[in-house]
Amino acid sequence: MKPIIRETLQKKTTTSAKLRYLAYAYKEWLIAITLFVVFAGSITYSLTRPQEEVVNAAIVTETAMDPAVQSELEETVEAWAIDQGYQKEELRISLVSYAEPAAVQAFTTRLAAGAIQMVVFPASEAQTWQERFGSQELPQEPITVGENEFILQVTNKEK
Repeated sequence: MKPIIRETLQKKTTTSAKLRYLAYAYKEWLIAITLFVVFAGSITYSLTRPQEEVVNAAIVTETAMDPAVQSELEETVEAWAIDQGYQKEELRISLVSYAEPAAVQAFTTRLAAGAIQMVVFPASEAQTWQERFGSQELPQEPITVGENEFILQVTNKEK
């Protein structure tokens, strides 16, 4: 303790006055210690809390899809995923249309990063899909919705 702090502390008569003076004299240290504790607590919390599992499925199409077909296709993909052991709460299904370049770019990036586990595309566009993104070696599952034929391809199976 610095001599000036010790002298001033001896002049204080009550305990609360002494504590307030110490807090004032060492405020930088108190702030630093508080920030360190908050930072360490934040890191500990983020490492120890349970991580939410999310399974991403993308429906990719060249043309606009009838909303009724889209809805039925989403239900069919959801039922297939549940049959494969995925939980309904962890499944996220999104629609990607080639008519929206920004959506295609985001989809391509997520697909390359392995963040999309399933891709559904019309069977009529299978060759286009294989040329742009896909692989013949990945497992494929035919899906029929009304008169429409689709292919579900598992791109990144983490389970």
